Parts: sequence; structure tokens; C-alpha cells
Amino acid sequence: MTSILKGSAVLAMCLTGTLLTGIVHAQSGVWTTAASEGFTARAYHAATAYDGKIYAFGGLGSDDERVESVDMFDPSLNKWTRIATTGTFTRRLPGHASAEVGGKIYVFGGGDADKTVEAFDPVTREWTTPSTTGQFTEGLSATADVIDGKIYIVAGTSFNPRLKYLNRVEVFDPATGVWTTPATTGTLRARSAHSSAYLDGKLYIIGGYSNSTGALNTVDVLDVATNAWSTLATTGTFPARYGHTSTVVDGKIYVLGGLTSVEEVFMLDPVTSAWTQQTSTGTFTPRNVLSAVAIGGKIYAMGGDAGVFATTIVNVNEIYTPGATSAVHDIERSDGFRLAPNPTSGFVNVHGAPRDVSRVTVANAMGEVIFVLDAKESAMNGIDLTGVAEGVYFLRFSGASSTSVKRIIVR
Repeated sequence: MTSILKGSAVLAMCLTGTLLTGIVHAQSGVWTTAASEGFTARAYHAATAYDGKIYAFGGLGSDDERVESVDMFDPSLNKWTRIATTGTFTRRLPGHASAEVGGKIYVFGGGDADKTVEAFDPVTREWTTPSTTGQFTEGLSATADVIDGKIYIVAGTSFNPRLKYLNRVEVFDPATGVWTTPATTGTLRARSAHSSAYLDGKLYIIGGYSNSTGALNTVDVLDVATNAWSTLATTGTFPARYGHTSTVVDGKIYVLGGLTSVEEVFMLDPVTSAWTQQTSTGTFTPRNVLSAVAIGGKIYAMGGDAGVFATTIVNVNEIYTPGATSAVHDIERSDGFRLAPNPTSGFVNVHGAPRDVSRVTVANAMGEVIFVLDAKESAMNGIDLTGVAEGVYFLRFSGASSTSVKRIIVR
């Protein structure tokens, strides 16, 4: 149901009732081939962007040997360069993770790398080993995300003294060298070979493999402000997978590759919690345990294992350019949920929103968040759209057990 508002508007809410779902439709993305010369074939490696360039570290090579070289890709030149480095980088058991903070790229894990953290300076091209204190669980196939200058290492596999799937969250502060383990509430499923993405105060842990259930299609979300885990209630379909990778472009999370029944790219819209399978032109080489980095609105997917019944390490490099998200959302109306415009006052009353609303998010047609109100603010004052430009907007009412989406056209 759509309400047409003249000028600005304020929404006063009556929070009773049930839910709506929204599905985003996307235009076709495009796959193109990038240079591979100068890139060492590798899988189970890590890659991180810094100053417009991509740095690939370690991994398992095509000769089944561990790779210790650092390869750098310059998108502006479409060129890979093997970098001569100083210092020591451990030839880690594959499956490590990396992240950049303050101009240094930190590498973690990789099985037998024990608790060692190693730092690479892209400017001096030097490896160093910073001193650390606190708890870090050695292992592989964890993810690393930078949040407020600290690096969050999540889940993975430990095999010392025996194989164990982890649900750990351990945080490294590069400024102090201190590891901490935040106290969290809710549940993070123990998993390995998953992917992650950080966006708007939320850390999304996507898919992976669990020894109890096998391949996963669930998304567990950490609210960094409260350290609370929850399972995202999504619409659309996301096939279970592991050994995949994910990255963020224009406020959307794109997932590609991995061991799965469906090879296409899938997009998660954090505003609507909707999965969509992306239609694409061009060619993507199906592979798992690859890495991907987003620069300038493009996703650079590099390396990986293209084998099905046997290991086939490749030096394939392909670029995915997402299509523009359309402004069309399919709104499924449930009983009792409606918008009631008042043409004389500029107020729109919302009837039938979920009872347990804790947050209201306003986003534009491209999925960009305009602002967010918590339940306390929205219950007192509603939503004030004064000064919002003309266009299509989506109001997402988020609760502990349900999510509702409404579309408004401001004219």
C-alpha cells in the first residue's frame, strides 16, 4: 500500500499487529576477466585492499605447497606484481584471515601458525610480528572484520588437540596489541568456512559448515553496540554453502563462490533482510576457498579451488560489477497492517506494525539508510521526514520475532 505525501511528513505509529515482507529486484550484473599474469595460483589465501590496491597473502599453491609470496593488484592498470618484502611471513597452513587498520595489514590464524599475528606495511613492504597479550584461539577458516579500529575474528576450526568447530568471537586491538573476548548474548552457531560482512553496526556471519548440520544457509548477526547475537529472519532463497566469500557494495552484501548447489551470485539487502539471486552476464569460474575484495563498486574475485572431485588450484581473476538495484519492492500485505494518511496535517498513522518493534529504519530506493530510530524515540515522536527529498522510501519496522516493510512516495 502506498501513501502519497505532499512535502514533508511525520509518521505517528500505533504498534499493534503482524508483518510485511519486501523483495528487492536487481538488474543484471556483469562478469569480466581481469589479468592473471603475475598472480600466483593459490587457494585458502587472504586478500585485503589498501590505498586502491589489493594484496594477496599466503594460501595453498598449485603444487600443494604453502605460498609465502605477496602479490599486489592495481585495478587502474589491470596488473599484478609480486612484491619483494623484508622481514618474515610464516608459511602458514592455509585458511588464514587478514584485515587492514591504520595502514598495516594484519594476518591471523592458519592452523599451525599458533597464536602469531603478523603485520605487513604496504608502504615499506616489511613484515613485522607485533607483541600481543590476551587470548587468541589458533585455527583456520575464521573471518576478520574491522569495527571501530579493532579486528573481530569470528568462528572457524581448531584442531589442536582435536578438530573442533568454533563459535568464538575474539577482538584484536592493533593500537595496544591486546586480545579480548567480549561477553555476548544470544547464539552464534559454531561454523567454519563461512563469510562475513560488517555494515551499519551489524556484523553478518553467512553460511559455512557445521559438524552437526553440514552446510549452512543461516545468517547470524552481532549487534556490536549490545554484543547480542540473533538469527536474521530473511526472505527469498539462499542455498546452503561453505568455502564462499562475501563483500559489500553500495550497502548490499554480495556472496559468491563456495561449495553449493547454485553458482550464481546472491545479494542480501540488510534493510529488507531479503535474499535475491542475481542474474549476470559474462562468465564466472565456479570455485571455492577463493577471496574477494571490493574497490570502486566492483568485486575482484581471485584464485581458489575449481576442482570438484580433485583439487584444482587456479590463478583465475574475475571482476563482478553489480547491477543497479531497482526501486520496485513487492509488498505482501498482511491483515491489519495499513498506512492511513491525513492530508491536512501531513501525518501518516501506521496501524498493525509488529508489537515488539525495537528499531525503525528509513532507506531510499537504492537501499541507502537515511536514518534509524530506536523504539524509545519512535514511540515518543514517530518518524520525522522533514527535509527529505522527493522520491521512494522504505520504512522497516524491526522486532525480535518479525520484520515489516512499508513503502512511501514523498512528492
